[in-house]
Amino acid sequence: MDLTLNVNGEGDPNQRMLSLMTPQPIRLVRLEVYHPQGSSQLDGKRIEAKPLKLPFSVIEIPAGDHELAL
Repeated sequence: MDLTLNVNGEGDPNQRMLSLMTPQPIRLVRLEVYHPQGSSQLDGKRIEAKPLKLPFSVIEIPAGDHELAL
């Protein structure tokens, strides 16, 4: 699998911006406690992380070029 990932460090220090390109759907696993009120956005639209075995959460990313705000 090929994955291109760039972390954009500018802007709000409490938010991380990721630019990513993937030829197939992926699951992004975060070492961060799942919270149902989480504020992740994919391409400017709110998405919900799903709980995974604590302390992890997972975000489903479809194939293509995306901007992810965490």
